[in-house]
Amino acid sequence: MKRLLILAILALPAFAQNYIATTGNVSVVAATYAATLQAPAASTGSTKAIQLQTATVYCSAACVLTQSYNCTTPATATAGTATPLPGSPIVPASATFWTASNASGCTSIVVTNIPAGFSWPISLSDPQIALRSTGTTSNYHFSLASVTATVNISVIWKEQQ
Repeated sequence: MKRLLILAILALPAFAQNYIATTGNVSVVAATYAATLQAPAASTGSTKAIQLQTATVYCSAACVLTQSYNCTTPATATAGTATPLPGSPIVPASATFWTASNASGCTSIVVTNIPAGFSWPISLSDPQIALRSTGTTSNYHFSLASVTATVNISVIWKEQQ
């Protein structure tokens, strides 16, 4: 009976929490702008798997977006607010969403030209983009080249025990 109970517990799905964070509308004048989703510091002991789901980038003027990861200098600027999505238990996020991010030394993945006034949707779940380790250099970075525009970067991710 005890063995059956242990097997039943192990068969339960892992607890997952979904979050959204946004920079909000930001006015940028002849400047770059960036946001970073970053794993917690290794010292926190967090073991949650962080899986990016989707992102949306808006620019009121034509802009150039670069997506990159594993920035060697982690973000330390302005931390944004991670909000649990409806239907998810209210548990604080272990990842940090940095607005006006100062992360640098990133490995670039793709550069995208976004038309003026367009909200550019980005699927990050297929292929799956995950922050596979703890430590602040495990991160995903969105950066806009110098532009004069109103910009907004929003990210949805899942954390799983």
